[in-house]
Parts: sequence; C-alpha cells; structure tokens
Amino acid sequence: MTLVAVPLPLFLLITIPNVVIAALIQCKKCDYDFETEQEVCWEDCPGTLCFYTEYYYEQPQRVFNRKGCLSGAPPATLGCRSNQNGQLLCICDTDHCNRDPHTLTKEPPTQLQWQVCKRQIINGIDPPPRWTPPCAGNYCVYRRSKFTYDNGTKGYSSTNECSNSNDFDLFSSRVPFLFYPESCVKMEYGGQQDETMCYGSTADDTAAEYPTEGLVECHADFLSKNLPYIPIRKLCTGQFCVISALPQGDVYRGCLTIDQSKADRQMAPGYYRSYNGIEQWICAAPSCNYNLRKLEESWPEELAEFKNISRLHIEQLFEELNTASTTTLGNLLFVVTLCIVNCSLVVPFDRI
Repeated sequence: MTLVAVPLPLFLLITIPNVVIAALIQCKKCDYDFETEQEVCWEDCPGTLCFYTEYYYEQPQRVFNRKGCLSGAPPATLGCRSNQNGQLLCICDTDHCNRDPHTLTKEPPTQLQWQVCKRQIINGIDPPPRWTPPCAGNYCVYRRSKFTYDNGTKGYSSTNECSNSNDFDLFSSRVPFLFYPESCVKMEYGGQQDETMCYGSTADDTAAEYPTEGLVECHADFLSKNLPYIPIRKLCTGQFCVISALPQGDVYRGCLTIDQSKADRQMAPGYYRSYNGIEQWICAAPSCNYNLRKLEESWPEELAEFKNISRLHIEQLFEELNTASTTTLGNLLFVVTLCIVNCSLVVPFDRI
C-alpha cells in the first residue's frame, strides 16, 4: 500500500524512492448485534490503520458500532472525526488500537469542514432544470455517465450533489472504486462504459488534468452474484488497472485514470480497503488485472506483505472468466454463486 510521505510518528514505515509504505498492523474486527445487544468479534484483520465507527439510525433510534481495518494513506490527522450527518469515524495506527472505543473517543471529534455545493441532475434527455437549491456537505460530488439512446447514439447524464452520510476524509463511497478526496477519476469497467467522478471541492472535471502518457490496456468486466454472467471480454485503457471487490459479492475489473494534482494523498499500485468493506487492488502494467495473482506479481517487492492479504477467495472467478468463450451468448451461471458455497467469497455485510 503506497502512502505519501507525511509525519507519522506512530507508523512503522518502509521507505523506497518517492513512496512510503506503511507496515501492517493487527486490528480488532467487531460488529454490534442488534438482537442480542452485544458486541460480536471475529478474527483480527490486518491493515495499515484500525478504525472504529458509530452510525446513528433514526428508525429505529439506535447506534451501530463497528471495528475493523483499513489499508490506505491516512488523512492529515488521526483520531476521531464527525461528518455532516453526525456520524463518527475514529482511526489509529498501532496494533489493536481500536480495542477500546472509550480511549479513542476521550477527546471531542474533529468536525469535518463544511462547504456549499452545487446540486443538479441532468438526465441527458430532458432540458436541464433552470435552478436547483444548493446543498451543504463535507465534500462536493460530481458524477457523469455515458449511456446509449434507443437509436444507438451516445449521450451523457450528470449529477451534482453533496457527500453521503457515510463519507469521510478517507475515500468516496459512491462508486465501486476507491480514491482520495480532491481527486477526479475517469473510470471504465464492466457494466459502465465511461464514467467520471470528482470528490472534493470542484463542481465538475472541466479543469481536471488527467494523465495521458504511460497508459496501459486492462481487462474490464463486472461480476455479480445477483445477475447471470454473459462472457463477453472487454478491454479498456487507463493510468491504472484495477480489481475491486464489494462486500455484497460483486467484483469489478477495469481502468482508472486520476487527476490527483490537488490531492494530498496519491493512489498508486497496491492494496486498499475502506471502512465500508470495499477492497481494491491496483497495478500499472499491461493486462495486469487478468487475475489477482498476476496483479500482485506486478507489484514491487516492497509490497510483498500485502499479497494474499484478503480473505476473499476470488482467484477462481477470473480463471472461469478468462477461459469463457467470447461467442457464448447464453447465460453462464456466475461463478460467485459457486464460490459462496465452496470458497467463502462473499463476506456478509454485517461482518465487514
């Protein structure tokens, strides 16, 4: 996992040119069982950071607690932060530092900064609205997607809005890929042919400067346990190749091209994990997301301890996918269904 060089006195760091990699720590992994009103803990998980969250739900009124591990660059400050909806996220960087939430929450949480954001929905068919009241949130979100009209021509829809109630200063939670605040990203993956998203303080990506050199060709696909799979191979070109796995059992392959010029943390080849359970693997060699093994083999030796870190056994998904006939149009029973039984692919959301 690659990190920018920032002062982190509690971190154990491995340094290579232009990259700082945080060594793994062990974190408590627990959820709150509403039925028994008890904390239920699982086997410890490894990460570069540990977290503790408190989510407040109004109907019924209750607080949901969760402990777990993160992989990624930390924000400027550790400790606890409260977002626009009053939800709480605490992060720390020593072994089992999330064991006792009372220790983490002794100090009042930092309130993430608010900003006023443009709010607008353009569906690409109807005329855009004359005016929509703005919203207030910690981050502004812009999202644009390509779609196909009935006559075969292409169009774009776009949305401007504020960040979600479960968004903090780590990653955006709107799409199946992870990237840091103050970034714009162009995504191409199975199920979506062309999508752009900005997460930060910009209203759109008009001023974004996306990398144009050193782009690589990647595999693009979308695998869902809830949908039949039609094996049609797809390739895309981008700055990074990526594999992303959602806790609900969906797996994505695709391309990311990111404008990180305003971000204080940089995405780079490595392993990432968010507090919402999304896991992401990034590489930067041609076709390196063919499968998880090839992706991890493309990493430098300094990332060795992040190989095989995930508890999701998704290797055989790609073997099935990559050997499937590209001319078969019949529905192929999605291999995740088999993996649920045979290799415990899907981690239930209540165990993230």
